[in-house]
Amino acid sequence: MLTIALLWLGLTLTAEAPRTGCERCHLQLPAEAARRHVVDWQSSAHAAHAVSCVRCHDGDPASEVEGDAHRFVRSSRLGTSPTHPTQLPQTCGGCHPRQSTGFTTSRHGALLAANADGAPSCASCHGAMRAEVPDPAGLETTC
Repeated sequence: MLTIALLWLGLTLTAEAPRTGCERCHLQLPAEAARRHVVDWQSSAHAAHAVSCVRCHDGDPASEVEGDAHRFVRSSRLGTSPTHPTQLPQTCGGCHPRQSTGFTTSRHGALLAANADGAPSCASCHGAMRAEVPDPAGLETTC
């Protein structure tokens, strides 16, 4: 009986990964968008493969001082940010080179390179944090 109780306790304690770095602070922010991004990331393939926020956003996840934690993080609204729509093919291509090449050589890539209004980027179909693989029906709805 004691063995079963200890096993259950161990499973209960390890059921959720400890929150570290960006998650620790962003889940406590009052802005819904800040929390939603973390929650979306937590259920993504990126989280499952330990690809953290820093991989694409930069920053210092070890710091608990806001200014230090966000050092080198650039808003996705800035064209120089690795998360700006025009930079996503390059950013995502660091881990997904075949998909990035397919995108940049497609009509969508040409539209994005030409800064066409409404041009799609990686996040247009795959989401900002979840990195979902869209199904054909979902793509039809999105487009």
